[in-house]
Amino acid sequence: MKRTIPWVLSLLLWAPGCSGDDDPPAVGTTGAVTTGAATEGTGPASSSGADGSSSSSGMEPSGPPQCTKMCLFPSDCCPPGAEGCPSSSFPYDFNCVNDLCVQAECTSDAACGGDLSCLEIDGVGTCVAGCGSDRDCVDADASQCAGVADDGAGFCFDPCTPSTCGNSDCDEQSGQCTCASEAQCIVGFECV
Repeated sequence: MKRTIPWVLSLLLWAPGCSGDDDPPAVGTTGAVTTGAATEGTGPASSSGADGSSSSSGMEPSGPPQCTKMCLFPSDCCPPGAEGCPSSSFPYDFNCVNDLCVQAECTSDAACGGDLSCLEIDGVGTCVAGCGSDRDCVDADASQCAGVADDGAGFCFDPCTPSTCGNSDCDEQSGQCTCASEAQCIVGFECV
C-alpha cells in the first residue's frame, strides 16, 4: 500500500484535483475519504476561529503542493449552502491560516459519524473509512484499501490517475493530484 498525505485531502474539499471545475463536491468528502485538517506553513501560524478569536498553530508543510482555497475569514472556507458554518464544533470549525482555509481535525470516531473512523494520518486526526481489504471499500465510494494511517491501519482511498486530475498532475508517491503553478487551480485557490 502507498502512504497517502491526508492534509491535502482536506484542501480538496472544494477542488478535487484542481481540475478547473467550478462546482465544489459534497461537503467533507473526497472520493472515499472524509477529512480532517492541516495546512501548509513554515512555522507557527496565527488563525482566526469561527468566533473571531485568534490562536496559533505550528503546522508544518507536508506532501506535494495542492490547490488550496484562499480566505480572509473562516466563513470563506464554508462549503456553499452549509448551514451553521462556520461553527465552534467539528466539522465546521474552519480556520483561516495565512490566508488559506484549514478545517479542524477530528478527535474521536463519534465526531466522524456513521461508519467512519478518526485515524491519525501524518499526525492529523482525519475521518476516513477504515478497511482491511478492497472489499471493505465498496460502501465508501472507493475501490481500494490503499491508504495507511500512522498506526498502520488501512483506510479506503483511490489514488489519482492522470485522467482524474484534470489540469493538475498526479503524484504517484502520494496518490494525490498536485499543482505546480497557480494556473492549474481555479479562481480563489492557491497552489501551496
